Amino acid sequence: MPFLNKSYILLVFICPAAVFFILQIPAFAAPDGIDTYYVRYDIIYVNHRVADENLLMVPAQNEFRMEKFSQVRIAGVISMTPRESKNRLWTRARDQALKQLLRSRGLTSVETRNMATIVSYEGVVRTPVQIVPDAETAPAGPENPPVFSFTAGTWFAPLAFPDQWQRRETKALMRKKIEGFLELIR
Repeated sequence: MPFLNKSYILLVFICPAAVFFILQIPAFAAPDGIDTYYVRYDIIYVNHRVADENLLMVPAQNEFRMEKFSQVRIAGVISMTPRESKNRLWTRARDQALKQLLRSRGLTSVETRNMATIVSYEGVVRTPVQIVPDAETAPAGPENPPVFSFTAGTWFAPLAFPDQWQRRETKALMRKKIEGFLELIR
């Protein structure tokens, strides 16, 4: 009986300790904040004219459909309004840079519904998008409205073609299982 009591006492102390350490593993593996976003830019054409534009950014922590990240720089120019806040100007510059980036390097898809054509550009971007203002090239005047020239830099990964999504999902699932197993061993 003394052996059973010692084993029982050992089991009572080890089980809670093991549960505590297992529950701590996700806390160490989790990133501090969200820095990877799925970005989609939709342009809706009706009768060969642009009817609407939508820019969508959602967190993409486990996006398996993307290709490899590369650092990109995009130059852009937007018009300035007289009483526009600096925060609003930088937000418009970031949005314009993302739209240009998606148009030039994103995965393009076209869909037609009810006499409307929707052209979508998709990709994954890592934040922050760094905006560096350039020197103004033309002086502002009555004929020349003031403009904001900038260069934006970020990390971008286009989405893979849909025929590769199943293979990428399987590969991501295998990687996740192996990482989980290795974390358990540590």
